[in-house]
Amino acid sequence: MSGNRPHQAFTLVELLTVIVIIGMLVALLIPAIGAVMRRTKDFRTATDIAKLEQAVELYKDKYGDYPPDFSEMVNYHDWNSDNILTAVFDSTTIIGHLRRAFPKIAPIEVSHFKNYLKQEIDNHTPAQPRRPTPPDSIFFWLGGLSGNVQRPFTGAGGPLIVLGAGSYRLRTVERTNPIFEFED
Repeated sequence: MSGNRPHQAFTLVELLTVIVIIGMLVALLIPAIGAVMRRTKDFRTATDIAKLEQAVELYKDKYGDYPPDFSEMVNYHDWNSDNILTAVFDSTTIIGHLRRAFPKIAPIEVSHFKNYLKQEIDNHTPAQPRRPTPPDSIFFWLGGLSGNVQRPFTGAGGPLIVLGAGSYRLRTVERTNPIFEFED
């Protein structure tokens, strides 16, 4: 009795047809998904830039001046006898900013700040000299300063950690009062 049995499985042709149709749909979706991902990334970038711009304006409102970008502070000088590039500080712009933004800043704090920048330059080889860049300054100024009016940099939660003997490290976490939250 091999009569009429109900059809219980797909044929190979039917399976291949479904696979081809799914493949074509995926091929159509991949460019669309890529475009959506690009638009999402562009939107996120634009949002980050707007937030950063807002943070710079908040800094200006709080401290009465835009954060300096370090570009005018450090000029390279001649090579010394050990073939090491030395830095000369043009303090007028940065010290003026420090005096306006932090009128109660302690003189030792200004020295710590200048020594930190000099250390950053001196720790690089003559073949690859480095000066702090504008992105470095954005991280330094907007990442959070100490609430200590005399020690905004080395006070609790400030951006600098004094290691001793003129040696400093930039605090990248646990900074207080950040104006902008940086991602790791």
